[in-house]
Amino acid sequence: MEANTHHSRAGTWSRFGRILLAGLAILLCLGLANAQKKARKLPKWKIDPYTKNDPKAMAKAGYVSYGPFGFGEIGDEEIQTPEIEKELGNVKILWVETAHFKIGSALVRWPIPTDRTIKLKLRAELAELKKKIPKVKVKTKVLDPWLRLHLFAQRLENLYTRFQEIMDVTDEDFPKKKGVSVKNRYMGEGPYLGQPAKYTVLMFQKESDYTRYLRTYIGMAQTFAKRHNFKVFGSLFTGTAAELYEGSLKHDTAMHCHIVFNTIQQLINGYRMYTFDMPVWFKEGMAHYFERLISLRYNNFDQNESASADLSKTWKWKPKIRAMVVTKNKRLNSWSKMLQWRDFGQIKFHDHMVLWGRMEYLFSKGDEGIKIYLDTMKSNIAFGSSGGLSKAILKAQREAFRKGFGGNAVKLDELWMEHVKKTYPSR
Repeated sequence: MEANTHHSRAGTWSRFGRILLAGLAILLCLGLANAQKKARKLPKWKIDPYTKNDPKAMAKAGYVSYGPFGFGEIGDEEIQTPEIEKELGNVKILWVETAHFKIGSALVRWPIPTDRTIKLKLRAELAELKKKIPKVKVKTKVLDPWLRLHLFAQRLENLYTRFQEIMDVTDEDFPKKKGVSVKNRYMGEGPYLGQPAKYTVLMFQKESDYTRYLRTYIGMAQTFAKRHNFKVFGSLFTGTAAELYEGSLKHDTAMHCHIVFNTIQQLINGYRMYTFDMPVWFKEGMAHYFERLISLRYNNFDQNESASADLSKTWKWKPKIRAMVVTKNKRLNSWSKMLQWRDFGQIKFHDHMVLWGRMEYLFSKGDEGIKIYLDTMKSNIAFGSSGGLSKAILKAQREAFRKGFGGNAVKLDELWMEHVKKTYPSR
């Protein structure tokens, strides 16, 4: 009797299981149909030709969403991407949310030039991208708007990963919400290197669209890239346009360098929560170091001197640095002096070259010194208080410099100059 009863129950549960599986299959089909129906409702330019907006393909690419999602703020109100599109009118902005970024791009198609260096660079990037998005063609001759969005998403996530490597951290080392320590250590106010929200990046093609966005959502306009803190939203923002800087950013590699130059500074400031601006020598030196890993030819400057030379074409920096060191040029500012700078306006073109040279020297010794320096600087959360902030930062920097780089600025300068003499070419 017991055996029959058991058999009867098993049969009941078997039938129930089949019904349950059938129901789940129907729900899955309905969900897929709804997703496909939703995709069909979108204008054609909003449907990604590489993933077809398919959730599984998007997940494989490392994407959370193509929108809509929150992006910035006005006052204490979070702004959604459809509101931005409506405000800007006919601007075709493609959106993507990755693990650590929310990115908008209105960049247009870009024919790949015959330059061998550029072609090899892009083919390596496209080969990496193809592993996540199989429909990508590695030997394509044109970067269409969607492909450019995919490339910048990959570039930014790679930058984020490299920064985490330098700082020897993972996502698990940061709190999931505000007011929580991690392993009895203050690591900021959120999961994105300590920021509450993902980093936001917005790239326009037209300068007019860019300045309109700035006026509407940031309350000002300028004709150069903007780094901004959305305080309520908790995101650090980078905005720019290809038509800025006399159109030099229309070149994809130039825009790549430009975005990395600005975003690495946001990651530095956002690490363990943005409460103060890191010293300009460190941010600018790091920015030059990372952009010149991509290309030596497309340099960015937070403040240029008003000189007649076209600085964008002055890209062979090592011989110029060496000449200043060997001749003891009076324009060669000491490391001690650079540590005291609090304003980008204090930096002249030759200083930019030297900042890069000094950062290149620090990285030649490994990541550890950079990590210790930045962690030491970020350890004092009292920096966020008003009054005496500049003095507090300078005082902390002396300790951070000593801990991170094993000595004072005078001694390190001597070692750096020896490094330049031995390794930098004269022409």
